[in-house]
Amino acid sequence: MRLKNGKTLLLEVKGEETDQAKAKHQAAYRRVAAVNNWGRLGVWEFAVCKDPQMLPGMLGLAQDVIVAHILLALRPSVIAEH
Repeated sequence: MRLKNGKTLLLEVKGEETDQAKAKHQAAYRRVAAVNNWGRLGVWEFAVCKDPQMLPGMLGLAQDVIVAHILLALRPSVIAEH
């Protein structure tokens, strides 16, 4: 999702943290670092939300967010598809 501050947030909503999920998170952090290092797609960040009810608090006030798209990485292939 694109935030008002211009950053792009890659967000994963995940209920259970397994070893596979941890490995996927590390890969996402590396991808975000690579995108930021490349510099042509702006600044990106990665976050994991384990409780969807906490999502508004993670993002700040809802009016502070302009949603372009949300990537819900519920399985490893979701990030690769986008």
